[in-house]
Amino acid sequence: MSVLTACAATSRFAPTAEEMPALQSRVPGLTYEDANQGYKLYISNCSNCHRLHNPNEYTATKWTKVLPEMFDKAKIADTAQQQLIRNYLAAKSK
Repeated sequence: MSVLTACAATSRFAPTAEEMPALQSRVPGLTYEDANQGYKLYISNCSNCHRLHNPNEYTATKWTKVLPEMFDKAKIADTAQQQLIRNYLAAKSK
């Protein structure tokens, strides 16, 4: 039951096709596929150590400052994956 609750709670963070113009205004060139992939990577990696933050809890600048340490802790060395997560969070930030 708790897995279903967690999934339902985090699904509100998922990018939607309707919000893509707003997301692209923050991250030009961001595609729906890349935003969705960044969301999935964020959900699957970052929830292993702590509760997931709503992306709009932080500004894009704050995400940029905390992500390098979080990538190290989560052992996300792949720069393409890092960029997908970074773009997703920046696009959904406050």
